[in-house]
Amino acid sequence: MFTVSIVALAQAAIFAPPLDVPIRVIATRTESDGIYRAERLVRFHRDGTGYRAEVRLIAATAETSDFRKSMFDAGYARLAGRTIEFRLDAAGKVTAIADLAGHWNAFCNGLAALASKHTDNASAERKAAAGQIADRFRAMPEEQQRAILASLVTVMIGGDGNEAAGTTRAIRLPATSPFGGSASLDGTRSFERNGGLVRSVTRAEGQIASPDGAPAYISVETLRDTDPHTGLITATRETTHTRRGSDIRERSSTVTMSLEPGAVWPD
Repeated sequence: MFTVSIVALAQAAIFAPPLDVPIRVIATRTESDGIYRAERLVRFHRDGTGYRAEVRLIAATAETSDFRKSMFDAGYARLAGRTIEFRLDAAGKVTAIADLAGHWNAFCNGLAALASKHTDNASAERKAAAGQIADRFRAMPEEQQRAILASLVTVMIGGDGNEAAGTTRAIRLPATSPFGGSASLDGTRSFERNGGLVRSVTRAEGQIASPDGAPAYISVETLRDTDPHTGLITATRETTHTRRGSDIRERSSTVTMSLEPGAVWPD
């Protein structure tokens, strides 16, 4: 799932989002087999010592011939038009989601609907696989459900606002390979100023053993701009290169955010 891949972002040291103003978030991922795009509006309100965030999914599309990845479209399409309400603490961490069960059920119904579309004999195998995936998502524990839906908000929140320009530190970055397998990559994260924003530049690379034993080489580069006054990320660009023998793949993703002071929140 696209959103799962972008869940693990650090919470902001400074978190002071603009209040009562829609923020448009557009996330796009490009892979060799297709393009995935999701658009939503997010609006923050004060709620005691923390915040309440409303998320309205506008659209989610997957232009791909890979039916497994088209489940991204099928699941999130069922959330389009819904407003999901999140509770956040003062640091921007999601602490609760209103009607989590109802929203998760709608998401899983979208996955199941994709499975039911495949009725001819040639697609029987795809239908069975899609049904199994939908069943696995329905059986996920509540904590995982919350983490997946919370990424609709946490993708906006960065932890780089207090970083000083010129700082560089060593990191270990978790990574998974399209060929299968996972590992921690060694790399660096450095910080610089990009106008009034703090830009972090992350570079990491390493080797992952795929299930058939053949080594896969992976490199990742991520550029992320954070507003130091709000703790919100304004843009993220990530590129991943993987190579196993002569098989070379590239995946790129972008997330952009913009304030929409003149926008009308959908009823």
